[in-house]
Amino acid sequence: LVPRGSAALQRQFGDWVLRADLAGAGPAVALGPNGVTFSGGTPTGGRAELGLELRKGDPSGAGQEPPALLLGSANGTRLEIGAFRAWIRAVLEQGRPGEPDPSDVEIGVVADKAAVVVSGGDGDGFLASVLPADGLRTEFALGLRWSRRRGLSFTGSGGLDAVLPVNARLGPVELVSVHLELHADAERKELTARVAATARLTLGPVTATVERIGLEAGLSTQDGNLGPVGLDADFAPPKGAALKVAAGPVTGGGYLFFDHAKEEYAGVLALQLESIALTAVGLLTTRMPDGADGFSLLILVSAEFTPLQLGFGFTLNGVGGLVGINRSVSVDALRAGIRTKALDSVLFPRDPLARAPEIAATLGTVFPPTPGRHVVGPMARIGWGTPTLLTLDLGLLLELPTPVRLVLLGRLRMALPTEERAVVVVNMDVLGVIDFERGEASVDATLYDSRIAAFALTGDMAMRARWKGESSFALSAGGFHPRFQRPDGFPQLRRLAISLLNGDNPRLRLEAYFALTSNTVQFGARLELYAAALGFSIDGMLSFDALVQFEPFGFQVDVGGRLALKRGSRTLMGVGVEVALSGPTPWHVRGKARFEILFFSGEISFDRTFGARATPAELPAAVDVAARVEEAMADPRNWTAQLTGPGRTVVTLRQLPDADGQLIVHPLGGLSFTQRVAPLGLTLDRFGGAPVKDPRRLDLHPELTVEDTDPSTTTAPVVLRLTPTRDQFAPAQYLDLSDEEKLSAPSFERLVAGATAEGALATGRERDGVHGSALGYEEVVVDGPHRSATSAATAFARTGGAEP
Repeated sequence: LVPRGSAALQRQFGDWVLRADLAGAGPAVALGPNGVTFSGGTPTGGRAELGLELRKGDPSGAGQEPPALLLGSANGTRLEIGAFRAWIRAVLEQGRPGEPDPSDVEIGVVADKAAVVVSGGDGDGFLASVLPADGLRTEFALGLRWSRRRGLSFTGSGGLDAVLPVNARLGPVELVSVHLELHADAERKELTARVAATARLTLGPVTATVERIGLEAGLSTQDGNLGPVGLDADFAPPKGAALKVAAGPVTGGGYLFFDHAKEEYAGVLALQLESIALTAVGLLTTRMPDGADGFSLLILVSAEFTPLQLGFGFTLNGVGGLVGINRSVSVDALRAGIRTKALDSVLFPRDPLARAPEIAATLGTVFPPTPGRHVVGPMARIGWGTPTLLTLDLGLLLELPTPVRLVLLGRLRMALPTEERAVVVVNMDVLGVIDFERGEASVDATLYDSRIAAFALTGDMAMRARWKGESSFALSAGGFHPRFQRPDGFPQLRRLAISLLNGDNPRLRLEAYFALTSNTVQFGARLELYAAALGFSIDGMLSFDALVQFEPFGFQVDVGGRLALKRGSRTLMGVGVEVALSGPTPWHVRGKARFEILFFSGEISFDRTFGARATPAELPAAVDVAARVEEAMADPRNWTAQLTGPGRTVVTLRQLPDADGQLIVHPLGGLSFTQRVAPLGLTLDRFGGAPVKDPRRLDLHPELTVEDTDPSTTTAPVVLRLTPTRDQFAPAQYLDLSDEEKLSAPSFERLVAGATAEGALATGRERDGVHGSALGYEEVVVDGPHRSATSAATAFARTGGAEP
């Protein structure tokens, strides 16, 4: 049992409320056969708490009460405290033996909904002219608390932030404003004050502005250079700097800003030199992402000028480049960004001064700091037509060192017949990536802000190819066949679509797609109709999806349609049809039609086959795949020589001028054989479009015996173990696959194509028979212009090195 008790007393004196609280708890006791005993054997855990609080005003600010405290004139410069609270609290607690005393005493004061108001009417004419008519008002909430156990700390979200317009000029320097800040950080137990100025310097046609440069001081309640507190003062770097140039043919400006938290500088410069527009963007980070010392730099430069003719109607409208040191390319950010117009901040950014923060943020995301990685590449703006009807912005970026990646950035805009009277507008962003280390290539493209007349165009396109590991290939514009399973890593694509009516009611929308894999060709379209009024609606759809197979030729087409008149969600009348057609030998059509009129409905199914079943020509002759593989094995071009490891060559073989098509192998090396006729270790159903002669399965022997065919030597045969090697094969060329398997099967698979012989061709006795030989040489000094050729030739002739 733990005895507890509490009491409270509250009295109000006008607007002030005084409250006293008393609470206590005794030590835990237990009732048992031995009577009443303390829990644990000793009386511990007793606690008494006494509190006294004085408050005025409502801290929630829900009402429209006058300030709890007002220092100064009600209509002049003053300090307002909307709600005030002060308290003292004492806790007496009996702790466990050997532990710190948990007793505590706390004193605190809090000012809620407070404000400092500076009125110009209380000062001279200068303050009255620079301050707002109703005064300068800065709101804050600040508290101070002292505890015997926790020391001094700040509470609430204290802060003062004020900007005082000055507009005072001293020669070429103008003091625009003074910025005052006072902030309390309760978590860090720190009070920070900052005084900064914004100044403008004008020198002829150049105007430079520095924003908020000054001093910053911090007062910490932790132990520091002033005993129980610490005081630190430092230079406050400017938030930014602006530059404006107006010198006749040269106009423009720039902006430089600094992010203190990220330790990042960013700058944008845009100049117009008559017909040449120059843009430069720079990012400098002086701290790496992991907090380590270091730097990363990104510079983007571009120039646009009067179009230069390239021929065939093409023009060069601009050039540029990008350099990144300790920066990499974030492909994921670019893929997400092509749908949000991120390339507008990378390829020839427009309105660079107005969009400076946006451009800097986008570049920092797309090209993040990465130690040891570098990015470099050119850019070009190409046009077609006079005036320009088509504009293509291109950027080719190379990320180094290993693993090397090549990144293509593209942005296309087309307006026909002219930019001013455009009927057809096409805007498309493109991203291409080649990763040489992973053996992958990808292309992503998206349409945006595109239209034909008033009809919007949308859609996505993508390509993925892989030649290392499990090979695959897929290309799609608008997506895939509904029954096709997207390859791993292939993005979800929007259909290529045009909205033939603006808005969602009425709606007339046409969608289409095209896809290509190593096994199939897929394409389809869908037309949707919808209109609603007075509680009635018309809902219709017409679609088709096609799958085409070339070897042997065949196709399957699914067609569907429906049209319904509804009252709310109830169908008053409707008709629908589904048809599946395949062929051509034989033609096969099946499907069903259904109708519904009020309370009546019906369905008709059909399934018909017609046309000749016989093949129009004889089947191709069976192919002897085994013979073709043997021919490939006899071709020296399919064999390669390999060394067993570095540092074991003993001697270096010189390059023979003509080996008569024979393979030269190092005595300590091995052999490797690869053929691409057909996969090994697999039962073949077909070879392209032809049947396969027996044997239909070819397997490798686990060992290879190498014999010396020279009758003048007696070298014993060498037996080498074979390890299978794999290469890329398209399964549809060798196996009979159903239509469903063609849709879901990978384009390529790594199957057995050959073998590598492990071991060395030289026997143990021959490897140990290394003979040494002493070599002599002669020094020849070439020191004259007339002796150099003859002396060198004479010297090298002695070693056979002067042969023509």
